[in-house]
Amino acid sequence: MKNLDVLVTTSSTIEGREIEEYYEPITSHLVIGMNFFKDLFSGLTDFFGGNSQSYQKTLDRINSEAIDQLKYKAKILGANCILDLRIDNDEISAQGKSMLMVTAIGMAAKLKTDNSEKSTNFNSKTSISDIAFNILKKKQLYLESAKNDSLAYIDETWRFLIENQLEEFSELVIEYFDKKSVSHMPDFESKMVEFFGHLPSEISKEKLYSNLIKEELSISTKNQILEIIKSNKLLDYNIVYSNLITSDFHQGILLMKTLKSEKSEYITNDLHALENIKKLIQEKYPIKVSFSEKKKGLTSKLTSIWGCECGKENNKDSMSCSKCSKDQRGIDSNTLVFDKLLEKISQDIAVLQEVFK
Repeated sequence: MKNLDVLVTTSSTIEGREIEEYYEPITSHLVIGMNFFKDLFSGLTDFFGGNSQSYQKTLDRINSEAIDQLKYKAKILGANCILDLRIDNDEISAQGKSMLMVTAIGMAAKLKTDNSEKSTNFNSKTSISDIAFNILKKKQLYLESAKNDSLAYIDETWRFLIENQLEEFSELVIEYFDKKSVSHMPDFESKMVEFFGHLPSEISKEKLYSNLIKEELSISTKNQILEIIKSNKLLDYNIVYSNLITSDFHQGILLMKTLKSEKSEYITNDLHALENIKKLIQEKYPIKVSFSEKKKGLTSKLTSIWGCECGKENNKDSMSCSKCSKDQRGIDSNTLVFDKLLEKISQDIAVLQEVFK
């Protein structure tokens, strides 16, 4: 993957060069076990002294590899430069082990070339590398098989889809999960989580949220989508809010269930968005039962009750109906406990207020 003729810059332009075409955002991910850094958990004095040089060199090599992966993907697209490069180093944990995830993000683009350069420009539409050709050929074969419902989702298939971040398969993977019984493929669900976790987050969000509220998809498929959103921290307040405005009763509940998840990072705009969501769901799902008082047993003592739409009378303090499990807003408490969600939202708002106000 070395010696790829792709320019890389952290800015949105390259001085003296004109952008001919923008392709798409590209990302690469590297995950390294923390024990890879021999001096990471050494004493603070050592770490910030001589040993930190070794740490920095190691980290630089890893970052360089992430950039090389970006160059590789840019080359496949026909791009010859990467703009707005950003590299994030985040500590993550899985199965009790600490790891470092390095994420490189950039915009693949094509710089305009003059006549003198065109003779040696291998990024032009008139040529393609053998690596890119074979990847595109394999992708077309996989796409054809997937559309014919004959693609075998084995380890090799998933590896190809994940490593090359093939967003074209996102709808097909969801459709396959919805139509087929995956009980004979116990790792299918985890592979779906990994697949969407490696796509650019904006693409994953668009696909997942739009499918979440599709009426024709099964409950198990929607639960799997919720799990993907939760596992990859793809909660997006703006998407939730905009969809809540136009959603029906059941779609709204699914959208609210995403709010039980967390985001990968929080920004100042999230505070206002979450406050708007809290207000909207309270307006959209008001308490709609009637309260009254009734004599209890043979005594003259009055007891406060509320009448459920199913006809069952419940104690005033009961959060849900003892007969149909619906709460005072008409939401099945087995599906979503509204008051607990509201409490979480209020807590998140309080934290964001402390941070951003």
